[in-house]
Amino acid sequence: MAKLTSPRGQFVEHSSNGKKNIVYNVSRFTKLTIISEVSLKHLIGNLADLRTITLLIAAVILVLAFINFNKMLLEVKRLVEVIHISRLKEKESELKHRDATLQALQSQINPHFLYNTLEVINSLAVIARNRSISSMTVRLANLLRYRVGNPRQIIHLREEIDHVSNYIKIQQERYEKLEFSLEIDEEMLDRVALFRLTIQPIVENSFLHGYENHGLPSTGIYITGKAHEDYYSLIVADKGRGMSPEWMAKYNEAFESVSEQQMLDGRVKLFSNIGLWNVHSRLRLSFGAPFGLTIVRSDETGTEIEIKLPYYSHANLQQRGDNHA
Repeated sequence: MAKLTSPRGQFVEHSSNGKKNIVYNVSRFTKLTIISEVSLKHLIGNLADLRTITLLIAAVILVLAFINFNKMLLEVKRLVEVIHISRLKEKESELKHRDATLQALQSQINPHFLYNTLEVINSLAVIARNRSISSMTVRLANLLRYRVGNPRQIIHLREEIDHVSNYIKIQQERYEKLEFSLEIDEEMLDRVALFRLTIQPIVENSFLHGYENHGLPSTGIYITGKAHEDYYSLIVADKGRGMSPEWMAKYNEAFESVSEQQMLDGRVKLFSNIGLWNVHSRLRLSFGAPFGLTIVRSDETGTEIEIKLPYYSHANLQQRGDNHA
């Protein structure tokens, strides 16, 4: 034990069983030397296991951090895409607004150009003493003026009937045998309320679907009015070929059962782009039940469509119409 050179200390000694760590201490009282021997293999064995566990824990932490980092990157990418899509929609909305503004400006410019052109044609027809062309030109100008008016404006029945009469007279230039019958009490023309272009689309529908699409000559349009206590009934009839019983039933079911809220939500996809449904929904949304359309008859001999209209009370009707505009 030559290595015991100081009162206390430690050193490593080689032996046949491997390296040993020796710790010694000399007692101050007894002068005896206390020696402790521990194999280095046993001493550092647990440390190696601890190092391995530490490395494994560190590896798991790194893997979890990598996974969370990837999730964060994906979330950032998603948010960037959401912002990008939102900006695209905003740009699209802005372009639509500009396009609508442009169309509004065009609608203000084009009618004036058309009116001036029609006035020139009318003047030339008068000079040439061609009354037919002159009359047709004036009626066409009146039709255009009426159509560019506010479609939500509530008007008297008289205005719409004048417009329909102009439209029929132009059609009579095309169809010489076309009959037109109008049976409405004079006093009712100023008592009944409706929107612009309520009756004319239904009459136009008769020409297109009742006559022209079936290769039939346009022979007659008949409008008849009848006063009831709660509403005014207007029947528009033709002698063309009507729709099938199945389609008639579908229309009438929709006219009767679809609520105002469903109309506002746009849930009725089957009829959304059809003229009859557009007329009915405008009346129902503005005036409520029972106002709107009903197909009374539609077969091989013709079609009859009833329009239920309210009596005119400007203050009440205008308020309801504005709420649904």
